[in-house]
Amino acid sequence: MKFQVATRYILIHQLISLGIFFIWWILFGILFPVFGLYVSGSNDPVSSDVLIPIVFFSIIISFLSMNSDFKFFIQCGLKRFSIFIVNLSAIAISSLLSSIIALLLSKLSIDKFNLTIFLISKDAYHSDNFLLSLLLVFILLFFFSSLGLVELYYKSRHKYVCYNLSRKTEK
Repeated sequence: MKFQVATRYILIHQLISLGIFFIWWILFGILFPVFGLYVSGSNDPVSSDVLIPIVFFSIIISFLSMNSDFKFFIQCGLKRFSIFIVNLSAIAISSLLSSIIALLLSKLSIDKFNLTIFLISKDAYHSDNFLLSLLLVFILLFFFSSLGLVELYYKSRHKYVCYNLSRKTEK
C-alpha cells in the first residue's frame, strides 16, 4: 500500500467524521441557540466559542482513526513509522480544513448571536490578518490532534512490547 493511498483512506474517514461533526455543531451550536434567542425575545447579545468543540473532537478523531486502521495497515505491509507519518499527514490536512472552517464560522454574526474564537478575538493574539489567524488556529488544532495520535501510538507500542514479553515468559 502506498503512502498516498493510505493517506487518502484515512483522510476520507476523517473528513466524513468532521462533516458529521460540523453539521451536528451547526445545528446544536448555532441554530438552536439563535432560535432560542428569537423565541425568548431577549435583547442581550450572546457569544459562543468556535474552537473549543473542534479541539476536543480533533483529539477524539485522531485517537480513533489511528486505532481503527492500525491492524489493516500492518497487514497491508506498512511499517509503524509509515503509519505514524500517514496519520500525521492526514491530521495536518484535516486540521487545516477545520481551521479554515472555524475562522469562516467566527466571521458569522447573527443579530444577537456572535461566534468568535476567544483565543484570537481580543487579546494579545488578535490580528486582522486572516493568514496569521489561520496559522495560529492551525497550529493549535494540529498540536491537540497530534497529542491524541502520539498517545495512541505509545499505547499500541506498549501493547506490542507487553505481548512480546508475555510470549517470552511462556517459553
